[in-house]
Amino acid sequence: MKIMFIQPDFPETLAYDSIFPFGYASMGAVLQHAGHEVEYVCPAAKHLSMENVVDYVARSDANLIGIGGLLPYLAAIIKLVRMIKSVRQDIPVVLGGMMATYTPELVLRKAGADFCIAGEGEIPLLKLVNSLENGNDYSTIPGLVFQREGQMINNGVGEVMPFEEIPMPNWKDFPMDYYLYSDWYLPKYSRTRNERVFAWLLSRGCPLKCNFCASGCKARYKKVDRAMTELREIVALFDPDYLLLTDNFLMHNRKYITEFCEGLIANKFRFKFSITGRFDMVDSQLLALMKKAGCQVIFYGLECANNEILKFMKKNIIVQQVISGIELTKKAGLYPMVSIMFGQPGETLEDFLNSLTIALTTTDPKDPVPNVASVMPLLTFPGTGIYKYAMEQGYFTDEEDYWEKYGNTFRINYTKHTEIGVQQAIIMANAMYHWKYHQSMANKLLETVKLQGSFYLTAKHAAKLLLKSPRRLLKILFPNANQQQGRVIHATGMEVVGGIGKSSHYIYECGRGHLRRFAKHCLKSLARAEKE
Repeated sequence: MKIMFIQPDFPETLAYDSIFPFGYASMGAVLQHAGHEVEYVCPAAKHLSMENVVDYVARSDANLIGIGGLLPYLAAIIKLVRMIKSVRQDIPVVLGGMMATYTPELVLRKAGADFCIAGEGEIPLLKLVNSLENGNDYSTIPGLVFQREGQMINNGVGEVMPFEEIPMPNWKDFPMDYYLYSDWYLPKYSRTRNERVFAWLLSRGCPLKCNFCASGCKARYKKVDRAMTELREIVALFDPDYLLLTDNFLMHNRKYITEFCEGLIANKFRFKFSITGRFDMVDSQLLALMKKAGCQVIFYGLECANNEILKFMKKNIIVQQVISGIELTKKAGLYPMVSIMFGQPGETLEDFLNSLTIALTTTDPKDPVPNVASVMPLLTFPGTGIYKYAMEQGYFTDEEDYWEKYGNTFRINYTKHTEIGVQQAIIMANAMYHWKYHQSMANKLLETVKLQGSFYLTAKHAAKLLLKSPRRLLKILFPNANQQQGRVIHATGMEVVGGIGKSSHYIYECGRGHLRRFAKHCLKSLARAEKE
């Protein structure tokens, strides 16, 4: 039987480059190991529009189509499935991922697909494929959700396949040259050349219970020996410069991360790597071992600098641990990348500004990198604690009501501020962060960049130049970037589009109005900082 996986990462819907599709790869490897034929369609990598993909499906000999993703992808997936069904009614479509795990019936109704799989897909999908191929009954497969004669059949969450039984991907089936350079949230401006970045997972799920997050499955981790075997294969095939470990939370206990780092050292891997961690899990001894093993970046979640809000979020940390963790990480020579959000019940603008103030301390003027991983509003998704809270508080009655009210933005305002006020706070925070970063860049260039042969590009002059000639300043701040592709969308509406062409600089396509408003925010924040 032939299965076609379609990744819904169409160029017109993506803000950033994609990373390697782990879920498709593992399910496909299991199916191939069982003797089935598998094909992967990766639109972003091949610059395919939705219409291109549907045209391809219309001519395909596939027997089943699989599509998965997070709930924000659902609108695009609904459109895609309907278009596929308009040309190929004969091909069953199965949907998976987080959206199918927590809202399978909603997804089925909206998209008009044939099946959903709730939970991890390796075993349920293999059983479904075998049943369809042999004409057997599939109605009792755990994890399978479908409609029969107008009746919704929901068999709950599926079985889990042990990591040891999941084969490594068939790499030749993927456009690996594309995925080896999907590095959009690394501290790229601290590098001197275009590095090969490999994204990989060593775990699934998360043992934490943060109220804004739903990992989709019970936390489990690959044994260190298995992880080293996988990494040796990856190094032999791709020789990456950088390993991007995209796990929800890899530093779950000291023993595991110690053995993992010792394994990296014993294997003499040359790559640097980033990892997800927690402030209360680090100390100087562990950080020193991680640096020796090649760690460069640790992604931390601060979220809010208010202990009561952190308790409500079930973060199980306090603000002092955050401050201590940042200091320890920087002292060890590692980059702490911190995420913050705004919008938890009871959170105030003062709380948010305190969060931003702490997050900005991660930036080192001597070696600046974009260390604030994200500044975002709180988003409410099914499966999370905040989703349950919202339903209990009457923001919506059921998943259908939720989708109709909040399916466009997934934002629910739980604060005493207006929705516009929350949005403006996020925009201001991003402007302040980006100014902090550009200010650091300007200071770093103090000894190397001269303008008009008579003065240096100081931080204050950079701000004035940003008002007068924004494109010129931005090109000065990012010289020699011609090999790096991607785009970063600032919350102010400014788009920075990188490309390869005749120019040796980034080409900046943005509105002058947005840049000038951004600059004014920068000047105001700089003035306040100088007074302090």
